[in-house]
Amino acid sequence: MLFLVPKEENSSLLRKLESQCRNTKQKSRVQVWPTEGSGNSIGEIFVQCLTSKSQFKGETIIILPLTCDIKDGFVSEISQQIEDSPDCVLCSRGCRIFPHHKVDSAISFWYGENVACYGDNSVARPVHVILDGIVVLPSWAIGCITEDQTSFLALGLWWGSYAISQISKTFISKVKLDQAQCDIPETYPSEWSVKGLADAFYKFLYEADWPKGIGQPFSVFSKAKVSCSSADLWDKGFVGFNMMSEPACQLDLSDAAFFYGAQVVRCGAVGDAKDLQYLINRQATSVREDTEHLAKTVGRLKEVLRKIDFLGLKVILTFSDLPGCHFYTKDDKKLAFWSSAAVRERVIEFWGTLVDHIVELKGCIAGYDLINEPFSEVDETVGDLDEPTMDGSDILNEFYQAAIKRIRKSDPDTIIILKPLHWGSPLSMFTLKPVEDCHVAYGIHMYGPTDITQTLELHPFRGYPCEIPEGKPFNKEIIKSAFSVVNKWRREFAVSSKRIICCEFGCVRYLPGFKDFLGDMKELFMQEGWSWLLFSFRDPEWHAMDYELGTDTENQLFRQPSDLLISLLKQ
Repeated sequence: MLFLVPKEENSSLLRKLESQCRNTKQKSRVQVWPTEGSGNSIGEIFVQCLTSKSQFKGETIIILPLTCDIKDGFVSEISQQIEDSPDCVLCSRGCRIFPHHKVDSAISFWYGENVACYGDNSVARPVHVILDGIVVLPSWAIGCITEDQTSFLALGLWWGSYAISQISKTFISKVKLDQAQCDIPETYPSEWSVKGLADAFYKFLYEADWPKGIGQPFSVFSKAKVSCSSADLWDKGFVGFNMMSEPACQLDLSDAAFFYGAQVVRCGAVGDAKDLQYLINRQATSVREDTEHLAKTVGRLKEVLRKIDFLGLKVILTFSDLPGCHFYTKDDKKLAFWSSAAVRERVIEFWGTLVDHIVELKGCIAGYDLINEPFSEVDETVGDLDEPTMDGSDILNEFYQAAIKRIRKSDPDTIIILKPLHWGSPLSMFTLKPVEDCHVAYGIHMYGPTDITQTLELHPFRGYPCEIPEGKPFNKEIIKSAFSVVNKWRREFAVSSKRIICCEFGCVRYLPGFKDFLGDMKELFMQEGWSWLLFSFRDPEWHAMDYELGTDTENQLFRQPSDLLISLLKQ
């Protein structure tokens, strides 16, 4: 491994690297770059490596920017990343380009919400373009660009990323490095400062259809026809997606509404459950601090609601992590909901204050889903298709009653969604106590055995239908049996089928038979008269249920129109 660092007097980065290289088992060395007369930016160093014909041949090169700060263990960490992906071009920062309608200039393209940038702290993902940061070039990439391919060489990382993709026929991998941080703002690329060249390059990319599909957006952005009211939606039943409230691409919401026919989007559950988390101050310890933070941040949510409403979509809001308690993040606040009445009071007041702020936009909202997936400590010991327990049900039902009372102080009739225990399992429906409020709905989540529908690691040869390890069948009859628990509960308490919603269902896109699983689910929803929301639509953090990517697990970037999604959202 050869570490290239910028030329700088008294460089602490150089000293740290040399020290770590001396103390590591991996064969590695450090060199100051560039040599006299060469450029000093990451992009310039990058393209010089790509066009080199003799220097550095046969070596894996790691390029570090001047502003990079590394910690002890960086060399070992980057070595492991290289060992895990020996033939991949790696970067600590990158961006993804989305299909869009052609614009008139490179600057309009950059600022037109057609690009999503991922920084140092973002999780690992495939990207189209390398941005300023740490770059790893495997030996095959050194000197891979010939003289006749250098028309846009001055555009550095952008041109080099395109050239590499054409040669390797694979994606660039953005990695997350815990032992390094780069202090570089994510701004308009400095390499694009020569307007004529940047505009010509953007035109070149668009005409070359790179990235693949860049010029083929699914829908045309326009003002949607006026949608029906939220009350009418619940009376008639509706369909939609779980998706980000602020998707990276400006056309994602438009595609959901116009191309696939979604009526409702549920926000807060995707994006690694981090969507909408800006509304919550994780350092707060009191209702006062929660309220102060919400007052500062809720304006962003209001803009989101207006934008979604513009497209004729309604929104269901939900949270996995809430003030003082976490149902998703595994830390000391996990399960604090059950042990602390003060924490539950904070959650109640959070919801009440949030609704106080956004009640003026209630016409945009289809529902308040109070807890994305409630579960107790005992629930973690119970299998997906096993009979659940009542542990925590009294606390949960009391919380629901109090939260409804607080929300109704400012919003008397927007639907409030309540879920049973065990992550909203239909088998846990009997843990729910119905409330005396005609504007309440009851939600479930249905994935079946998650070690089959959400991963293939444990059961690589299973699909749908199949038998799970305990010898139990996993098929349409088992799903129907689970739904019968909901129906029994519904009839016992005289709850309309129009007040039952499956807030999440889905399956990894590479499981054999996954389309049959999703189709069986939809068929049963229609038979029962329930509304349903598919998980998920263009989730930026988890490609496994991004159905437009097809069944190839290696494809994590190129989406195509999905007949499956069209059929699942057709009522």
